[in-house]
Amino acid sequence: MKDDHRRAIAALAPPVWALLFALMTVALQVRAVGLPYLQEGKDQWVRHRAVLDGTAIDPWQYRVLSEGVAEGFVRLAKLLHVRDPAPAGFIAFRLVQDTLLFLLAWIYYRRLGVSPGPCVVGLACLAWGMSNGIYNSDLQFSTYSDVIFYLLAGMAVLRGSLGWIPFLSGLAGLNRETSLLIPLLPLAGLATPNGRSQRRNILKAAGLSMTIALAVFLGLRYAFGPRPPGLSTPPIGLDMLAFNLGRYESWLYLFATLGPFPVLAVASLARWPTRLRAWFWILVPAWFLVHFLAGVVAEARLFLVPHVLVFVPGALLGVAGWESAGGSGREPEGPG
Repeated sequence: MKDDHRRAIAALAPPVWALLFALMTVALQVRAVGLPYLQEGKDQWVRHRAVLDGTAIDPWQYRVLSEGVAEGFVRLAKLLHVRDPAPAGFIAFRLVQDTLLFLLAWIYYRRLGVSPGPCVVGLACLAWGMSNGIYNSDLQFSTYSDVIFYLLAGMAVLRGSLGWIPFLSGLAGLNRETSLLIPLLPLAGLATPNGRSQRRNILKAAGLSMTIALAVFLGLRYAFGPRPPGLSTPPIGLDMLAFNLGRYESWLYLFATLGPFPVLAVASLARWPTRLRAWFWILVPAWFLVHFLAGVVAEARLFLVPHVLVFVPGALLGVAGWESAGGSGREPEGPG
């Protein structure tokens, strides 16, 4: 009976932790933007409606998926006769997003070989970072959906379920253009011991996924046409790079969001599973280069994908001494 109780508690622990951390992050995110900001006619609502009406600026006009789902939550709140349906719908959607993100992160970290204790620590640090990555931000639904899609894709690769990658690539492309790296995730399998035997399937999945992702990317831009640029910052390129490097806000909010995890992760790179090391080289250099050249680094939520997918599990595997805490130093077992 005691064993049954322990198993029941162990099964309930991840969803409970996910919900608790989600409640904390949502409360802090909503407090940061302010409840009036979310009401009908205010900034969040105006930007949300502009995407749905096809009048938003570049690149937000092409990030339609999350805004469409958020609209569904708002309409549900109206059907339930909630007093302020827009804030209620937006907050409910963000709560679902954050809960799902934390739960998927738990599953993903466990599959990489992180033991339960360090997993909780990782989720706590992730919640801290998400709560601090709110510089110049509204609720930014597409950013958090982007992390969810990357986690789902990473888990599919670890399970050997490469057939899911084309579907996820297409769906994620409707959400945000930064999902264009998802089709490259299966290529990590080429570095594993059985990569040669799986080479054809891996390349087929990656090629099909990239084709679908590019088709969605170009199709959205063809459907909505060119939109006015949305950044009131220096031009993309070296001017933007100098702008980002020279602002103290860039480094302040980047550290507040990522903390010491990038340094701790890279220091233990040799102890990572093969696929995680490959994802570091596939994701991290390209992600940082593109965002330093074309984004505002102080908006550090933009770096949550490499943080969640690579830095947090990499640091946990190194610092927690994962060989003795639940891992073996070998590639995680599983198909593919």
